[in-house]
Amino acid sequence: MALRTPEDAWTAGVRWRQRGDEYRIRLSGFLGRGAVDLQGRPGTVALRTAEGAWRAESPESLLREHTGFSVPLQGLRYWVLGTVDPGVARAVIDLDEQGRPLRIFQSSWRIAYQSYVEVQDLALPERLDLDGARAAARLVVSEWIPEG
Repeated sequence: MALRTPEDAWTAGVRWRQRGDEYRIRLSGFLGRGAVDLQGRPGTVALRTAEGAWRAESPESLLREHTGFSVPLQGLRYWVLGTVDPGVARAVIDLDEQGRPLRIFQSSWRIAYQSYVEVQDLALPERLDLDGARAAARLVVSEWIPEG
C-alpha cells in the first residue's frame, strides 16, 4: 500500500485477515513505526504498536488518534473486494464490459480499479487507487487466500 497526503507520503506492507465481521490487519513499515496491528469486530477494535496498546469503538477514530492518518477501513473492507459498502446508502458505480467495477464513488472517496485477477472462478481486484479529499492510496494485492 502506498499512501499520500498533501504533507507526506508513505508505503506499508499490509496483511489483512477477515472472517465475517472480525478482522486483523497488520501494517508493516507504516509511518516509519515498524508494525501496527489492528484487530476488531463490531463495536470494538484494538490497536497495538511498539508504543503501546489502545481500544476504541471504531478503527477509523483509533487510527486517526494514534497515527494521525484517516483510513476509511469500514468502506475499504468492501471496496477491496470490488463492491460497495452496504452500510452506506449512497454510491455510484461505473462498470466495465464484464460487469466489474471500474470506479466506485462512495463516502467522499473515488475508488478506481486498475486490474483484476481470477481466484477460484471469481474476478477479484488486484490493483486499485483510492482518492479522498485529504489522502490518496494505491493498493496492490499480491495474493488472495480464500477461506476453506
